[in-house]
Amino acid sequence: GDYSSESDSSLDANETSIGSDA
Repeated sequence: GDYSSESDSSLDANETSIGSDA
């Protein structure tokens, strides 16, 4: 997900922390 369009409680497979694409 990304900073602007993803909710703070949501994580993508690529994400290790809230709202970060790392």
